[in-house]
Amino acid sequence: MGIRNLSALKSLDFFGLRMHLGALEDAHPNLVPSTGQVTVNKIVSAHDVGTIMNPLTHQEQIEDGQISTLSLGDYKLPTVNDIPELVTVLLEPGPGPAPYQSKGIGESSNIPVAAAIANAVADVAGVRITDLPVTAEKVFAGLKR
Repeated sequence: MGIRNLSALKSLDFFGLRMHLGALEDAHPNLVPSTGQVTVNKIVSAHDVGTIMNPLTHQEQIEDGQISTLSLGDYKLPTVNDIPELVTVLLEPGPGPAPYQSKGIGESSNIPVAAAIANAVADVAGVRITDLPVTAEKVFAGLKR
């Protein structure tokens, strides 16, 4: 496990606009094999950020996106006991297209969370869950196969 290739953070042209793909996520789960229960202990994320205009709200955007995605589709609002350790790595490889060479952070922090958790479950349990939510029942059924 781990963020292995930061070169995956790259740009592409979208209808003539330079768009930046700017987030990688890595989840560290704990698995209880007798029940299939998965607890995410830590999420490490790397973000291509450009110039940060407001550090406090920038970090809040990242963490709010990660936390809101933790339920993985079951619409449960996470409590303080559900939130894992969140580690953020900010990368500033080049200027962004927005004013003051900034880049957006709003949505890029929540998109990869579910996939990171599902991939971490596959690494730890050997069970590939391909639909959300990732539940203890699905993991347990996969472990019994």
